[in-house]
Amino acid sequence: MKKIWMLALIPAIALGSCGKSNEPTAAQAEKMAETGKKICEKMFECIDEQLQTMPAEQREMARSMMGGKEACYKEYGVNETGDAAKPEKIEVQYTKEELDLAIQCMEEITKTSCQQLMSEEGQPASCKKFAEIAEKREKK
Repeated sequence: MKKIWMLALIPAIALGSCGKSNEPTAAQAEKMAETGKKICEKMFECIDEQLQTMPAEQREMARSMMGGKEACYKEYGVNETGDAAKPEKIEVQYTKEELDLAIQCMEEITKTSCQQLMSEEGQPASCKKFAEIAEKREKK
């Protein structure tokens, strides 16, 4: 379950990381919000699969600890109704090409089975590449 959260939150780093360089275009910010909604849906689909073996009380407690879809939506810039929020001006340290890679990663996550996402080999190549970029930036 932790692996799904970590994998899905990698692209969210692109939204929240402050820096001095490029800003996402309005189209990129909107696309990240739209794809973010799908990411949240996918994450909770996978989490529900993982929680099936738990008693109902423990499932509810685990879900509440994660903050629910609303917290996930907020992370990706999706408003309370589940629609993409109007993109705000976000200053980031990633180039437009790197943001496109983050968007590609997010889109590939939504098309990958939960079982594949839980395995190291099943993670989309674009996500692995973006994770490497993010790790290099964190070290600077």
